[in-house]
Amino acid sequence: MKIPLLDVRSLCLSFATSQGSIDALRGVNFCLYPGEIVGLIGESGCGKSLTAFSLLKLFPTNSHRLSGKVLFEEKDLLNASEKEMQTIRGQKIGLIFQDPSLSLNPTKRIGDQLIEGLVHHQHMSKQAALQMGIEWLQKVGISDASHRMRQYPHEMSGGMKQRIVIAMTLACRPSLVIADEPTTALDVTIQAQILELLKSLQKEQKMTILLITHDLGVAASCCDRLMVMYAGQIIESNSLSGLIQTPQHPYTQALLKAKQSLAESQGHPLFTLPGSPPLATSLKGCAFGPRCSHAMRICQEMAPPLDDNAHPAVACWLKFRKEQP
Repeated sequence: MKIPLLDVRSLCLSFATSQGSIDALRGVNFCLYPGEIVGLIGESGCGKSLTAFSLLKLFPTNSHRLSGKVLFEEKDLLNASEKEMQTIRGQKIGLIFQDPSLSLNPTKRIGDQLIEGLVHHQHMSKQAALQMGIEWLQKVGISDASHRMRQYPHEMSGGMKQRIVIAMTLACRPSLVIADEPTTALDVTIQAQILELLKSLQKEQKMTILLITHDLGVAASCCDRLMVMYAGQIIESNSLSGLIQTPQHPYTQALLKAKQSLAESQGHPLFTLPGSPPLATSLKGCAFGPRCSHAMRICQEMAPPLDDNAHPAVACWLKFRKEQP
Protein backbone atom coordinates (compact mmCIF):
# COMPACT_ATOMS: atom_id res chain seq x y z
CA MET A 1 0.00 0.00 0.00
CA LYS A 2 1.43 3.37 -1.04
CA ILE A 3 1.97 5.91 1.73
CA PRO A 4 0.84 9.44 0.78
CA LEU A 5 3.32 12.29 0.93
CA LEU A 6 0.45 14.65 1.78
CA ASP A 7 -2.85 13.60 3.32
CA VAL A 8 -5.48 16.33 3.76
CA ARG A 9 -8.49 15.48 5.94
CA SER A 10 -11.61 17.62 6.50
CA LEU A 11 -9.78 20.90 5.83
CA CYS A 12 -12.08 23.82 6.63
CA LEU A 13 -11.40 27.55 6.45
CA SER A 14 -13.74 30.36 7.52
CA PHE A 15 -13.44 34.13 7.34
CA ALA A 16 -15.15 36.56 9.66
CA THR A 17 -16.90 39.42 7.80
CA SER A 18 -19.33 42.18 8.71
CA GLN A 19 -22.10 39.91 7.35
CA GLY A 20 -20.98 36.97 9.49
CA SER A 21 -18.74 33.96 8.98
CA ILE A 22 -18.03 32.77 5.41
CA ASP A 23 -16.98 29.17 4.83
CA ALA A 24 -14.31 29.29 2.13
CA LEU A 25 -13.20 25.65 2.41
CA ARG A 26 -15.84 23.12 3.41
CA GLY A 27 -14.15 19.85 4.31
CA VAL A 28 -11.44 19.33 1.68
CA ASN A 29 -10.10 15.76 1.43
CA PHE A 30 -7.31 14.48 -0.83
CA CYS A 31 -3.98 12.66 -0.92
CA LEU A 32 -0.82 13.29 -2.93
CA TYR A 33 1.64 10.46 -3.52
CA PRO A 34 5.40 10.68 -4.17
CA GLY A 35 6.44 11.44 -7.74
CA GLU A 36 3.05 12.37 -9.23
CA ILE A 37 1.70 15.56 -10.80
CA VAL A 38 -1.86 16.24 -9.66
CA GLY A 39 -4.02 19.02 -11.05
CA LEU A 40 -6.51 20.91 -8.88
CA ILE A 41 -8.99 22.50 -11.28
CA GLY A 42 -12.09 24.65 -10.93
CA GLU A 43 -13.45 28.05 -11.80
CA SER A 44 -12.22 31.26 -10.16
CA GLY A 45 -13.29 31.64 -6.54
CA CYS A 46 -13.84 27.94 -5.82
CA GLY A 47 -11.04 27.77 -3.22
CA LYS A 48 -8.05 26.39 -5.15
CA SER A 49 -5.51 29.01 -4.03
CA LEU A 50 -6.97 29.12 -0.51
CA THR A 51 -6.32 25.39 -0.29
CA ALA A 52 -2.66 25.95 -1.20
CA PHE A 53 -2.23 28.80 1.30
CA SER A 54 -3.98 26.78 4.01
CA LEU A 55 -1.56 23.87 3.59
CA LEU A 56 1.29 26.24 4.46
CA LYS A 57 -0.66 28.28 7.04
CA LEU A 58 -0.11 31.50 5.11
CA PHE A 59 -2.90 33.49 6.76
CA PRO A 60 -2.95 36.14 9.49
CA THR A 61 -4.05 34.33 12.66
CA ASN A 62 -6.74 36.91 13.46
CA SER A 63 -8.62 36.65 10.16
CA HIS A 64 -9.47 32.99 9.75
CA ARG A 65 -10.57 29.79 11.44
CA LEU A 66 -8.66 26.79 10.13
CA SER A 67 -9.46 23.19 11.10
CA GLY A 68 -8.89 19.64 9.94
CA LYS A 69 -5.64 17.76 9.35
CA VAL A 70 -2.79 18.32 6.90
CA LEU A 71 -0.44 15.37 7.28
CA PHE A 72 2.84 15.97 5.47
CA GLU A 73 5.36 13.16 5.89
CA GLU A 74 3.00 12.01 8.69
CA LYS A 75 3.31 15.33 10.58
CA ASP A 76 0.18 17.48 11.05
CA LEU A 77 1.14 20.91 9.72
CA LEU A 78 -1.89 22.57 11.30
CA ASN A 79 -0.42 21.76 14.72
CA ALA A 80 3.11 22.84 13.77
CA SER A 81 4.60 25.97 15.33
CA GLU A 82 5.50 28.98 13.18
CA LYS A 83 9.19 28.16 13.69
CA GLU A 84 8.61 24.64 12.35
CA MET A 85 6.61 26.02 9.40
CA GLN A 86 9.45 28.38 8.49
CA THR A 87 11.68 25.32 8.11
CA ILE A 88 9.09 23.43 6.06
CA ARG A 89 8.22 26.33 3.73
CA GLY A 90 10.81 26.48 0.99
CA GLN A 91 12.88 23.53 2.17
CA LYS A 92 10.29 20.73 2.09
CA ILE A 93 7.32 22.39 0.39
CA GLY A 94 7.92 24.93 -2.37
CA LEU A 95 5.35 27.39 -3.71
CA ILE A 96 5.33 28.92 -7.19
CA PHE A 97 2.98 31.90 -7.37
CA GLN A 98 0.84 33.04 -10.28
CA ASP A 99 2.63 36.28 -11.11
CA PRO A 100 6.45 36.05 -11.08
CA SER A 101 6.74 39.84 -10.85
CA LEU A 102 5.16 39.70 -7.39
CA SER A 103 7.50 36.91 -6.28
CA LEU A 104 10.67 38.92 -6.92
CA ASN A 105 11.89 41.97 -5.01
CA PRO A 106 12.42 44.75 -7.60
CA THR A 107 15.17 46.37 -5.47
CA LYS A 108 17.40 43.29 -5.17
CA ARG A 109 19.58 41.56 -7.75
CA ILE A 110 18.45 38.17 -9.04
CA GLY A 111 21.49 36.45 -7.52
CA ASP A 112 20.85 37.80 -4.03
CA GLN A 113 17.27 36.53 -4.14
CA LEU A 114 18.18 33.17 -5.63
CA ILE A 115 20.77 32.30 -2.98
CA GLU A 116 18.65 33.38 -0.02
CA GLY A 117 16.93 29.99 0.35
CA LEU A 118 20.15 28.07 -0.22
CA VAL A 119 21.95 29.97 2.53
CA HIS A 120 19.01 29.77 4.95
CA HIS A 121 17.76 26.20 4.34
CA GLN A 122 20.83 24.39 3.00
CA HIS A 123 23.33 26.29 5.21
CA MET A 124 25.61 26.99 2.24
CA SER A 125 28.29 29.63 2.18
CA LYS A 126 27.46 32.63 0.00
CA GLN A 127 30.08 31.66 -2.57
CA ALA A 128 28.82 28.06 -2.84
CA ALA A 129 25.23 29.31 -3.07
CA LEU A 130 26.15 31.72 -5.89
CA GLN A 131 27.70 28.87 -7.87
CA MET A 132 24.63 26.71 -7.22
CA GLY A 133 22.41 29.61 -8.32
CA ILE A 134 24.27 29.90 -11.63
CA GLU A 135 23.85 26.15 -12.19
CA TRP A 136 20.11 26.39 -11.52
CA LEU A 137 19.65 29.31 -13.92
CA GLN A 138 21.35 27.20 -16.58
CA LYS A 139 19.14 24.24 -15.66
CA VAL A 140 15.94 26.27 -16.21
CA GLY A 141 17.16 27.43 -19.62
CA ILE A 142 18.55 30.92 -18.91
CA SER A 143 21.68 31.70 -20.92
CA ASP A 144 24.60 33.83 -19.68
CA ALA A 145 23.62 32.90 -16.14
CA SER A 146 26.54 34.69 -14.44
CA HIS A 147 25.46 37.99 -16.00
CA ARG A 148 21.78 37.39 -15.18
CA MET A 149 22.65 36.88 -11.50
CA ARG A 150 23.77 40.53 -11.37
CA GLN A 151 20.63 41.90 -13.05
CA TYR A 152 17.37 43.17 -11.54
CA PRO A 153 13.88 41.71 -12.15
CA HIS A 154 12.78 44.63 -14.38
CA GLU A 155 15.49 43.65 -16.87
CA MET A 156 13.81 40.27 -17.47
CA SER A 157 10.82 39.20 -19.55
CA GLY A 158 7.82 37.53 -17.89
CA GLY A 159 8.92 34.08 -19.03
CA MET A 160 12.45 34.59 -17.73
CA LYS A 161 11.14 35.80 -14.37
CA GLN A 162 8.98 32.69 -14.04
CA ARG A 163 12.00 30.49 -14.86
CA ILE A 164 13.93 32.30 -12.11
CA VAL A 165 11.09 31.73 -9.63
CA ILE A 166 11.07 28.03 -10.56
CA ALA A 167 14.84 27.90 -9.99
CA MET A 168 14.44 29.61 -6.59
CA THR A 169 11.71 27.15 -5.60
CA LEU A 170 13.43 23.95 -6.74
CA ALA A 171 17.00 24.80 -5.71
CA CYS A 172 16.32 23.63 -2.15
CA ARG A 173 14.98 20.33 -3.56
CA PRO A 174 11.55 20.28 -1.87
CA SER A 175 9.66 16.98 -1.99
CA LEU A 176 6.39 18.82 -2.76
CA VAL A 177 5.90 21.84 -5.02
CA ILE A 178 2.62 23.74 -5.15
CA ALA A 179 2.35 25.59 -8.46
CA ASP A 180 -0.50 28.12 -8.20
CA GLU A 181 -1.52 29.11 -11.75
CA PRO A 182 2.18 29.27 -12.79
CA THR A 183 1.46 30.12 -16.44
CA THR A 184 -1.59 32.42 -16.25
CA ALA A 185 0.43 35.65 -16.56
CA LEU A 186 2.36 34.36 -19.61
CA ASP A 187 1.51 34.19 -23.30
CA VAL A 188 0.55 30.84 -24.84
CA THR A 189 3.96 30.04 -26.36
CA ILE A 190 5.82 30.70 -23.11
CA GLN A 191 3.13 28.76 -21.19
CA ALA A 192 3.99 25.59 -23.10
CA GLN A 193 7.73 26.07 -22.46
CA ILE A 194 7.23 26.58 -18.71
CA LEU A 195 4.98 23.51 -18.41
CA GLU A 196 7.51 21.40 -20.31
CA LEU A 197 10.25 22.71 -18.00
CA LEU A 198 8.24 21.78 -14.89
CA LYS A 199 7.58 18.27 -16.24
CA SER A 200 11.25 17.76 -17.03
CA LEU A 201 12.46 18.97 -13.62
CA GLN A 202 9.77 16.94 -11.84
CA LYS A 203 11.10 13.75 -13.41
CA GLU A 204 14.69 14.70 -12.67
CA GLN A 205 14.04 15.67 -9.03
CA LYS A 206 11.41 12.93 -8.45
CA MET A 207 9.20 15.44 -6.64
CA THR A 208 5.43 15.73 -6.30
CA ILE A 209 3.64 18.68 -7.88
CA LEU A 210 0.19 20.05 -7.04
CA LEU A 211 -0.73 22.13 -10.09
CA ILE A 212 -3.52 24.63 -9.45
CA THR A 213 -5.26 25.90 -12.57
CA HIS A 214 -8.61 26.89 -14.05
CA ASP A 215 -7.42 25.81 -17.51
CA LEU A 216 -8.24 22.22 -18.44
CA GLY A 217 -5.80 22.40 -21.34
CA VAL A 218 -2.92 23.24 -19.00
CA ALA A 219 -3.88 20.43 -16.62
CA ALA A 220 -4.28 17.90 -19.44
CA SER A 221 -0.80 18.68 -20.80
CA CYS A 222 1.13 17.50 -17.75
CA CYS A 223 -0.98 15.94 -14.97
CA ASP A 224 -1.25 12.27 -14.00
CA ARG A 225 -4.43 12.82 -12.01
CA LEU A 226 -7.05 15.56 -11.69
CA MET A 227 -9.17 16.81 -8.79
CA VAL A 228 -12.17 19.04 -9.47
CA MET A 229 -13.10 21.69 -6.91
CA TYR A 230 -16.45 23.42 -6.50
CA ALA A 231 -17.54 25.84 -3.75
CA GLY A 232 -14.71 24.91 -1.38
CA GLN A 233 -14.93 21.12 -1.81
CA ILE A 234 -13.27 18.42 -3.91
CA ILE A 235 -16.15 16.87 -5.83
CA GLU A 236 -14.33 14.46 -8.16
CA SER A 237 -10.91 12.85 -8.42
CA ASN A 238 -9.75 10.55 -11.17
CA SER A 239 -6.89 9.77 -13.52
CA LEU A 240 -6.40 12.29 -16.31
CA SER A 241 -7.77 10.01 -19.01
CA GLY A 242 -10.62 8.79 -16.81
CA LEU A 243 -11.82 12.27 -15.92
CA ILE A 244 -11.55 13.65 -19.45
CA GLN A 245 -13.17 10.66 -21.17
CA THR A 246 -15.79 9.62 -18.59
CA PRO A 247 -16.51 12.47 -16.15
CA GLN A 248 -18.80 11.31 -13.34
CA HIS A 249 -19.95 14.45 -11.53
CA PRO A 250 -22.53 16.67 -13.29
CA TYR A 251 -20.33 19.73 -12.65
CA THR A 252 -17.29 18.06 -14.25
CA GLN A 253 -19.47 17.09 -17.21
CA ALA A 254 -20.56 20.72 -17.55
CA LEU A 255 -16.94 21.96 -17.37
CA LEU A 256 -15.90 19.66 -20.21
CA LYS A 257 -19.00 20.53 -22.23
CA ALA A 258 -18.14 24.22 -21.93
CA LYS A 259 -14.64 23.61 -23.31
CA GLN A 260 -15.46 23.13 -26.97
CA SER A 261 -13.15 23.66 -29.89
CA LEU A 262 -13.84 26.42 -32.41
CA ALA A 263 -14.77 23.80 -34.99
CA GLU A 264 -17.31 22.17 -32.67
CA SER A 265 -18.94 25.48 -31.72
CA GLN A 266 -19.30 26.96 -35.21
CA GLY A 267 -22.93 27.67 -35.94
CA HIS A 268 -24.01 26.66 -32.43
CA PRO A 269 -24.43 28.72 -29.26
CA LEU A 270 -21.76 28.09 -26.63
CA PHE A 271 -22.80 25.97 -23.67
CA THR A 272 -23.37 27.87 -20.44
CA LEU A 273 -24.18 26.58 -16.97
CA PRO A 274 -27.02 28.56 -15.36
CA GLY A 275 -26.47 30.12 -11.94
CA SER A 276 -23.27 30.74 -10.01
CA PRO A 277 -21.38 29.01 -7.17
CA PRO A 278 -22.72 29.66 -3.64
CA LEU A 279 -19.58 31.41 -2.43
CA ALA A 280 -21.00 33.30 0.54
CA THR A 281 -23.96 31.19 1.67
CA SER A 282 -24.13 28.39 4.22
CA LEU A 283 -25.11 25.07 2.68
CA LYS A 284 -27.03 22.13 4.06
CA GLY A 285 -26.98 19.80 1.08
CA CYS A 286 -24.97 19.45 -2.12
CA ALA A 287 -23.33 22.75 -3.11
CA PHE A 288 -23.99 22.07 -6.80
CA GLY A 289 -27.61 21.02 -6.21
CA PRO A 290 -29.27 24.37 -7.14
CA ARG A 291 -27.55 24.29 -10.57
CA CYS A 292 -27.83 20.55 -11.25
CA SER A 293 -30.38 19.15 -13.70
CA HIS A 294 -30.17 15.75 -11.94
CA ALA A 295 -30.85 17.07 -8.42
CA MET A 296 -32.96 14.90 -6.10
CA ARG A 297 -34.55 15.59 -2.73
CA ILE A 298 -31.58 14.15 -0.84
CA CYS A 299 -29.32 16.66 -2.61
CA GLN A 300 -31.10 19.47 -0.74
CA GLU A 301 -30.93 17.71 2.62
CA MET A 302 -27.46 16.19 2.88
CA ALA A 303 -24.05 16.79 1.31
CA PRO A 304 -22.77 13.71 -0.54
CA PRO A 305 -19.55 12.20 0.89
CA LEU A 306 -16.32 11.82 -1.07
CA ASP A 307 -14.45 8.53 -0.66
CA ASP A 308 -11.08 9.58 -2.02
CA ASN A 309 -9.83 5.99 -1.80
CA ALA A 310 -12.29 5.07 -4.55
CA HIS A 311 -11.32 5.23 -8.23
CA PRO A 312 -12.88 7.42 -9.41
CA ALA A 313 -13.87 9.34 -6.29
CA VAL A 314 -17.11 11.28 -6.79
CA ALA A 315 -19.17 13.32 -4.32
CA CYS A 316 -22.59 12.88 -5.92
CA TRP A 317 -25.79 11.16 -4.76
CA LEU A 318 -26.52 10.24 -8.37
CA LYS A 319 -23.49 7.94 -8.35
CA PHE A 320 -24.65 6.26 -5.13
CA ARG A 321 -28.11 5.68 -6.62
CA LYS A 322 -26.59 4.09 -9.75
CA GLU A 323 -24.52 1.74 -7.58
CA GLN A 324 -27.59 0.49 -5.68
CA PRO A 325 -28.78 -2.99 -6.80
